[in-house]
Amino acid sequence: MNVQAVKQWMITLLIVVWGGPSFVFGGTIASRLHELLSASGASSRHNVVIKPKGHASLAVLANLLRNRGGRRLRTLRCANLVAAELSKSQINVLATNESIGSIRQDITIFAPERTAGSKSAPSSSNWANVMSGVLELQNEGIDGTGVVVAALDTGVDLNHPALITRFRGQATDWFDPHLSTAEPYDPHGHGTQTTGLAVAAQVGAAPGAKWIAGKIFADDGTALASSIHQCFDWVIDPDGNPATDDAPHVVICAWGTPNYHSPLDEEFEPDLAALRAANIVVILAAGNDGPHPNTSVSPANNPSGFAVGAADDSGNVVDFSSRGPIPDTLRLYPDVVAPGKDLTTTDATFGGPASYVEVSGTSFAAGLTGGIAALLRQAVPSASVTDILQALRLSCQDVGQFGADYAAGQGLIHAAIARDILTGIPAPGDLNGDNKIDWDDFFLMSNHWGEKTNTGDANGDGEITWYDHQLIEGHRLP
Repeated sequence: MNVQAVKQWMITLLIVVWGGPSFVFGGTIASRLHELLSASGASSRHNVVIKPKGHASLAVLANLLRNRGGRRLRTLRCANLVAAELSKSQINVLATNESIGSIRQDITIFAPERTAGSKSAPSSSNWANVMSGVLELQNEGIDGTGVVVAALDTGVDLNHPALITRFRGQATDWFDPHLSTAEPYDPHGHGTQTTGLAVAAQVGAAPGAKWIAGKIFADDGTALASSIHQCFDWVIDPDGNPATDDAPHVVICAWGTPNYHSPLDEEFEPDLAALRAANIVVILAAGNDGPHPNTSVSPANNPSGFAVGAADDSGNVVDFSSRGPIPDTLRLYPDVVAPGKDLTTTDATFGGPASYVEVSGTSFAAGLTGGIAALLRQAVPSASVTDILQALRLSCQDVGQFGADYAAGQGLIHAAIARDILTGIPAPGDLNGDNKIDWDDFFLMSNHWGEKTNTGDANGDGEITWYDHQLIEGHRLP
């Protein structure tokens, strides 16, 4: 090997070791944390999350940290981590322990901005509920009754009259990892706004559903990643008793962290995967960093995420809605879009009278979609998470660029069409009824091109024409 090749090999090795947050320094301490420790004094203390090595249990790891002087220990089951506050010297000593796989910084995440203002109570259903097919289901008596929606956000204002009667109300239906408060509250407003679009009377997609909430953000609008992990652990089993069936059917995560560059931030992927395995639908906001490409956010862009972008009242993707592709992959992002501009919803009362506000953002598109998922769960209780998310994709009306794209994903969701798909009615363009629109449907249509027949007829007009081709291409899943 010549000298130039050796230099290139060394540079490549350094990039792997130092290159990003998913790599670890020295095999144990993550690169970001190592940089922080290098710039810190000997007596400095740091919030970290620690992953056990191999088959080492969380209990053994927590006991080890306790014996080594760790503070604020929290076991995070879904993520398979232990969070702790440790000194610089403690971190360096623990990095050599064979029970520890990695130590990384417990990052700080910021709550989305709250929309201020005031608006009178709506006299009719949100325009968004009409456009997205929600009103059609509500008129059939499908309003989310029997379904529970969890909001993981800044909290929810229990004093709002459109929300207080929808709270499930058990002692374990509110989780505050910061102050351990006994009842739901929202000093910020964002959580009240997103939850309203899901379950509040008049404005919500599923006003018959109940809600529970985890306050992932402290009163100052910040959250450690470990606090969010705690909320995921709570929401999968709110009362801590596996024998009781108290988990929600739908979880709304209307927040995220920018993740424009490699490597992909999968901090919360284990949590999302655990909830999906528990048959809980998780709806995530796609982010408000558009219109440029490569502006996806985590955890919406994680493998187990379902990202919802925002559309206006004409069905167009709004400029602020984040775009794909996802770092390190050409995977579609967002998955779908939903109404998310100029929506009327509940606002935090701050001790005053009932208040409403007009909001815009993918957070609110996610809130609405969470409500739609609740309607689908009521309509077809046996439907799995995979079934519901696939039905939402297949229900989409193609908008913007022809076919699936990195602005609109599959397109604009429609609740009634999604319900039909779940009950066995094929989606428009699903000619062979296999619950997906793909090349098989395209070939079926092509084999009958120009014929007056129902076989291969995607739009139901009795003949096979260019319009059928456009419908299938516009809805074909990548």
